Amino acid sequence: MTSLPILLPDGFKPVVKSGDKVAASQIIAQKTSSRDTGTSSEEVVDLSKQLGLSPDKVAKVVKKNPGDSVAPGEVLAVKKQSLGLKELKVVSQAEGTVVRFERDSGRLIIRLSAAPGGEAKQERQVEEKILSPVAGKVDAVREDAIVLMTDEKAIVGEYGSGKSGEGELREMQTYETRSEYLAEITGKDSGVIIAMPVVDKQVIAKSDAVGVVGIICESISEADKLYLHERRLSFPLVKVSDVEYKRIVKQVGKRILLNGETRSIIVLAS
Repeated sequence: MTSLPILLPDGFKPVVKSGDKVAASQIIAQKTSSRDTGTSSEEVVDLSKQLGLSPDKVAKVVKKNPGDSVAPGEVLAVKKQSLGLKELKVVSQAEGTVVRFERDSGRLIIRLSAAPGGEAKQERQVEEKILSPVAGKVDAVREDAIVLMTDEKAIVGEYGSGKSGEGELREMQTYETRSEYLAEITGKDSGVIIAMPVVDKQVIAKSDAVGVVGIICESISEADKLYLHERRLSFPLVKVSDVEYKRIVKQVGKRILLNGETRSIIVLAS
């Protein structure tokens, strides 16, 4: 069996205990946070910031349109990923009407209904859930992680960045220069996960731009790790040891679930 640690970001509380059996996509931890932003006639909800998406991608996940009424508890937008490793919702607790969606900024503008005191009170609530990426058994519940034991083909990397994604694995050959790597990455790679020996921020940026789902690599510099940390990119990347890299490239052509937050790589069943 494989031991797979699922890291718990600040504020997440486990909803499972040691010894529990879990199914794939079962909730194992969750967090609910809300913020009262005072009184105003309008509420500006920055969906791009809340969901960690670019404005153009927010347009695809927003659930409310101009003219729609909004009641407390209604979902404004939800970001879902394949197999639901993590689900992020933006929920409104205010009552009002959507007046516009700003496509260039990813912000939703709501005209609020008046509260009993005559002023409209606005509050935002963000509900986040961490779902088990595999079926297995909870081996340990720690303050910072939930450790699962699973029969799935899972690998935990040495470093991870970004969120999660699923796609078919493709191996890129070793090149001598960055320009050769950049030339090799094209629109044909949209929807795939690429395994490549060495990666840097230019390669990551182009991969993200053409629709690559994520990258598995053997080497990334500390400077590029700092770049990823500062930019807080959602693009998933996992660095593994040379031994694990050789194991992974044997899975070329299979579907892979890649998660930068947990540094996990899971080979999905055919």
